[in-house]
Amino acid sequence: LDLPDQVKTGLATYGHRRKGDCRDIELLIPVGHGMRNEILDQVSGISPKGKTPIAASIQMVADGIKNVEDETIIILISDGEETCHPDPCGVVKNLKQSGARFVLHVVGFDVDDNQRLQLECLAKSGEGRYFTANDTASLTSAMTSVQAEVVQKVEKAKAVSRKVATRLGKLRITMPESARISLNTIKIIRAVDKKEVK
Repeated sequence: LDLPDQVKTGLATYGHRRKGDCRDIELLIPVGHGMRNEILDQVSGISPKGKTPIAASIQMVADGIKNVEDETIIILISDGEETCHPDPCGVVKNLKQSGARFVLHVVGFDVDDNQRLQLECLAKSGEGRYFTANDTASLTSAMTSVQAEVVQKVEKAKAVSRKVATRLGKLRITMPESARISLNTIKIIRAVDKKEVK
């Protein structure tokens, strides 16, 4: 993902070290800045071989971001359904109800219908979107959609409010910091006679 510099990213994975171990969950890269290349390097070396402890993985990630004030986006990419917890959707719902500030997007990579239903449930419980990916192109498309959402949230968060005396009543203009130059070209036109008053 080509994300703004303000966005912190991290990487967690499961079932990549030991077969049959529901505790095989690892935070490969803690959340931080400038991790794109590190994440790509780690992902290319992952070899799935074990269980699929989705619920425990989401719980671990949510615990790690519970003190973060801003909303966090969790992207779950899975090629199958949960194999360790009987109700992963319930876990996500409980996390949301507890006040955890995250949105969970889910990408099902080459999954069957039953697996898709569970993954869709996870996305719905996490107030996110579900994407189907069957090849590299569709996976890239899904990640691009998430990227666009992240960029939009960043631009919204960067918007600032300033008070300036105009003697024209109250006018509220909200825009990203980078767009402040646009204030040089705003005109206020009086509706009754079309006169430019500011």
